[in-house]
Amino acid sequence: MDEDELPECPVCLQPYDAVSAIPRVLTCGHTTCEACLKQLPNPFPNTIRCTVCTLLVKFPNSLSSLPKNLDLLHLSSVLQHRHTPGNKKVSSPSSPQANGIDQSVLFPSALKSWSYEFYCKWKKWVLPRDCISMEKVGSESDGGVVCGEVLKYFQSDYMMGCVLRENEHVGLVRVGTFVEGEDDSKFFKASYESSILTVLYRMEEEERNKLGIILNATLRVSNVGNVFGFWCNKDDKCVYMVCEKIASPNLVKCVLKKKEDEDERLSSDEMSALAMLCMEICEILSRLHSEGLVIGFLRVSCFGFNDFGHVYVDLGEVLNTCRRLHMAVRRELSHLEISLKDTLLDKYLMFISPEMLLNCFVKQDFKFDSGKSRYEVGCASDVWSLACLLVWLIVGSTFVEEMECFLHFVVNAIKDEKGSDYSGLCMRWSEKIAVLLEGRLGSEYASLQDILYRCLRFDPGNRPVITDLWKCLRELVIKPQFDTGLMLKQEVKNGKTGHHVVLGEICQMVEEANKELMGVIQGKDKNDRADIELRVDEDVVQGVSRGHVKCTEMKGHLDCITGLAIGGIPCHSK
Repeated sequence: MDEDELPECPVCLQPYDAVSAIPRVLTCGHTTCEACLKQLPNPFPNTIRCTVCTLLVKFPNSLSSLPKNLDLLHLSSVLQHRHTPGNKKVSSPSSPQANGIDQSVLFPSALKSWSYEFYCKWKKWVLPRDCISMEKVGSESDGGVVCGEVLKYFQSDYMMGCVLRENEHVGLVRVGTFVEGEDDSKFFKASYESSILTVLYRMEEEERNKLGIILNATLRVSNVGNVFGFWCNKDDKCVYMVCEKIASPNLVKCVLKKKEDEDERLSSDEMSALAMLCMEICEILSRLHSEGLVIGFLRVSCFGFNDFGHVYVDLGEVLNTCRRLHMAVRRELSHLEISLKDTLLDKYLMFISPEMLLNCFVKQDFKFDSGKSRYEVGCASDVWSLACLLVWLIVGSTFVEEMECFLHFVVNAIKDEKGSDYSGLCMRWSEKIAVLLEGRLGSEYASLQDILYRCLRFDPGNRPVITDLWKCLRELVIKPQFDTGLMLKQEVKNGKTGHHVVLGEICQMVEEANKELMGVIQGKDKNDRADIELRVDEDVVQGVSRGHVKCTEMKGHLDCITGLAIGGIPCHSK
């Protein structure tokens, strides 16, 4: 007579016991071990799909509230005593320990599954592999900025407005690199989609939330360059954020008019044109702030014009400018000197706020006491940058000379590390700017001079909000008594409140994430390895490669299996 078989879990196929494979009874009457129930996906809150009958049943928050199948435990105990002592129990892959020895068998890290919610949220942002090609990779001095070209038309089924047109040029911003461990690359090859999702999954939740804010802001704010999604380059395994690239002339070519005599006062028509321009920038920045997005500092090349002559913000250029700035500062600091007369000033630092500049040096391991670094980068940083842009358009090259002197003193004070009165330096500099504005504008534009002076204060909390600057500029175009439009009623704050994301700090995310990722691959991250040992069962892999495969009925997995992939390539039945 054949020996009776031990009752086993329909999922992991391991015998039930009172330690590693505790049988729990679902409301439908079927039984599954507790370890497998913890790992089954929940299609809906407080529900689970039975592994036997595939029905949706109620699932409590605590597994201990489900009754144990005492009959199966008793039967399993009786049958185990009948077995010969030489038979050894094989531990369940779901159970962490057997007889006090860790015998868990885990898949490689690249195959660790993410939640269904994570997949649904980020899958829609994955662009096809063959729709983009690398067009140009910038030099190291240029920050390694990458541009791409669209190879074929693509329209997303998930995101409205996400349309890539053939031969269109796009900006590529690197957000991470897909790195496989030694065990991963031996036996498995990740698919294109899983490579991108793995990079996003390995990020800290805070960093993913920042990317989500950027993606959502581009959908909700008009006159801002779109972010189409993520694309992975098969050559360098880098994952890039694909951004719309503005092909129109930048702000300098269309607006700035260099005059031989910069002491000449601007006409009312010229002031109205500048006011209209900066009003549109104020509106864009205000909407971005309401979405939780702060640029941090502005550069002239970040702006362009659309087909109707309205200002357009290129987010891809903003992100790449941030990368160039940090790399330029790091490169100059490595030589223990910063040449502000070089292109560094003209390209990056001319409109940067003091708190953003100090923050940039802090990122390069410069230490400040709490009194010097207490100002955070926030909405007021964009107010400073916009005010500098407007002053530059009004004053001209004299502003660049004064800014060069100001930055020279600030940078030298930072490098000396002897302490300096940054607030006093800023006040003396802003007083010089006020004199230049008065000479260019005269007493007729006293209100504009006053608000620009307040926008250039060292303390971000003392600067006016961006809507106050917008109102002052609007009065230059339409007199208040004739302004029949709706006035702003929403209260706007300058502080970095809520979940604001500073684009000027996003570029640091890639390097920090890559360092953490390499630490995990090299075994430096001990958190995930405190309880279990990460390894591949060689017998299983060798058995598959040699053709020694044992077929097992998988009825308990009917709700989990949605397809088959070999070598990362999905297979479909004919």
